[in-house]
Amino acid sequence: MNDTNYVKIVSPLFPTKALEAFMLFNLFCIEITAILGIIGNGVSIVVFARQGFKDSINVTLAVLAASDIGALVTNQMFGLLNNPWFQKSNLPIDYSGVATMLVYIPHNYFSRVCGFVTAFASFERCLCVLAPLQVKQIITRNVAIVVNVTICVLMLLDFVPSYYIYYLDWVFIPATNQTKLLKLSRVDPINVFSKSLYVTEFTLPYLTFFFIIITTVVIGIQLKGRLLWRKTVTLINKDAGFKSLNKEMHAVQMLAVVSVVFVVCLTPQTLVITIAALFPEVSHSEIYYNIFLFCYSLSYLLETVSSSVNPLVYYNMSGRYRKTFFVVLDVFFHLP
Repeated sequence: MNDTNYVKIVSPLFPTKALEAFMLFNLFCIEITAILGIIGNGVSIVVFARQGFKDSINVTLAVLAASDIGALVTNQMFGLLNNPWFQKSNLPIDYSGVATMLVYIPHNYFSRVCGFVTAFASFERCLCVLAPLQVKQIITRNVAIVVNVTICVLMLLDFVPSYYIYYLDWVFIPATNQTKLLKLSRVDPINVFSKSLYVTEFTLPYLTFFFIIITTVVIGIQLKGRLLWRKTVTLINKDAGFKSLNKEMHAVQMLAVVSVVFVVCLTPQTLVITIAALFPEVSHSEIYYNIFLFCYSLSYLLETVSSSVNPLVYYNMSGRYRKTFFVVLDVFFHLP
C-alpha cells in the first residue's frame, strides 16, 4: 500500500479530478458488491451446515465462504478509509498507515486463504475426474478439515514480517501542534521486505494461480472426454450408480467455474502489485501514480466480485444447493 495521498498528486496522464470521480464510483460499486457478497456467503455457510459436513467438499466450501466474508469485510473498511471525503475530514490519523495496518494486511491474509482453499478444492475435484472411485478414500472429511485449518494457520505466518516491522502509535507533530496516529517502523523495512516480498507477493500468488490453472485444465480435458462417454452410457444405463456419477460431474463443473472466476478476477491485481514491486517508480512518480492507483482500484473491484459471486455459481449449477437454500428460507421466513 502506497503511503502517498492521491489527492495531492497532479498527473498530466490522468487528472486528479477524473481519478477522484472514478474512485468514488469504484468505491460505491465495491461497497454494494461487498454487502451482497457478505450476505450471499453467509447464506452459503448456513446451506453447507444444513447439508452437513460428511462430504469433504462442504467443509472446503464453507471455509472458502468464511474467508470470502473476511476479504469482503476488510474491503468495506478499505473503501471507507480511502473515500476522498473521509480523507478530507482532517481526522488526526495517517489514513494510508491505518488502512495498511487495520485493513490491507488482514485483507491480504483472507485473500491468500481464499486462493489456497480454492486450489485445494480444485485439486479435490481434479481427483474426482482422475480417480472417481478412490477419491472418497483419499480426501475424507477429516483430511479436508486438517488441510483447511493448516492453510489458515500457515497463511498467518505470511504476515508476521509486516506486523513485526510496523505498528501504530500516537505521535506529536510540533509543526502542526497536533497529535496524530501514525504508522511507525521498528526496523528498516527494506532489509526485511527485500526478502519476504519474493515469497508474499511473487511465489505464493503465482504458485496458487499455476496450480489452479493446471488442475482446471486437467478437469476441462477430462470433462470433454467424459461428455461423449456420458451421452453413450445414458442411452443404455440409467441406474443409481450412473446418476451418482452424473451428480459428481456437476460438482466438478461447478468447482471448475469457481476456479476460473478466481484466476480471472485476481490476476489483474497480482500483475499490478508485481509491476509496482519490479518498477517502484510506477507507484511513486507523479507521472504514473494516478494511473497506477486507477489500475489498482479497478483490480480491487474485480477481487470483490470474485469473493461475492460464488454463491450465485453454487445456486445456478448445483440442484442440491438450490434445494437446501429453499429449505433454509422456509426455516427462517416460514415461506408458504
